[in-house]
Amino acid sequence: TDFTDVLFFVNHDLNKIPLARSRRNNGNSSMQLHVDERGLNIETNLDVENNAEARSLTSAIKRGDITGMSFLFNVKEDAWEELDAKIPTRRIKRIGRVREVSAVNFPAYEATEISAREFRSLDSDLKALENARAVLDKTKAETEIWKLKNRCIQMKVKG
Repeated sequence: TDFTDVLFFVNHDLNKIPLARSRRNNGNSSMQLHVDERGLNIETNLDVENNAEARSLTSAIKRGDITGMSFLFNVKEDAWEELDAKIPTRRIKRIGRVREVSAVNFPAYEATEISAREFRSLDSDLKALENARAVLDKTKAETEIWKLKNRCIQMKVKG
């Protein structure tokens, strides 16, 4: 799938300024996309401090008012099944290019989900984890030093 330039909006409103963008899906963009066994996942870094729409979206997601996602893409390969049925089934086998992703009020596929996490909270959690690791590393180092000193003492006593 081509993720060359993907925009993030609310309700596919392409007339608005995008809330995030992925250019060549690199880490410097405000949005990253990846595909796994469940489907397409996106992670955005919304500017909630300077963008009122980003704040409103984040609030609506946290309240559970917006719960789904939708994607605008080009189909590269598909197949139609049950053509004699009232509503035939279209199977999309390959997606060519993803152009846009949106947080939406009414997703076409109910299985989509969206959630919001506070970056500052994650940042403070990361710092706490780093501090805990540093304490653990220091404790391990002190234990090793104690073992070495103890071995030296034992060696002196025996020698």
